[in-house]
Amino acid sequence: MGILVGGIDAVDHKNDGLWFIAQVLCGPIVIAIDIVTQSLIVASPIEKRATLVGLSHVNEIGTLFIAMAGLMNFVVILDVLQAKPNTDFERRGKELEE
Repeated sequence: MGILVGGIDAVDHKNDGLWFIAQVLCGPIVIAIDIVTQSLIVASPIEKRATLVGLSHVNEIGTLFIAMAGLMNFVVILDVLQAKPNTDFERRGKELEE
């Protein structure tokens, strides 16, 4: 969804390094999009680049959406890593609700 909102330039490891750390947790699709961004947008002349990039808050919201999806994946990974072996997740969820 973040790519649809902000465009492919919402993923850029050179200009948005800290955001990219969170975004890369979305999976290999982010790395592929970054390669496309670096080859199509960053390598193009400035006149053409101005027509290809997302503008202002739209780009920022797209970047935020992708980073939040990556961070949610990170939370799921942490949850799975802290689970004890042979634990039923439904029972564990009911215990947490009580």
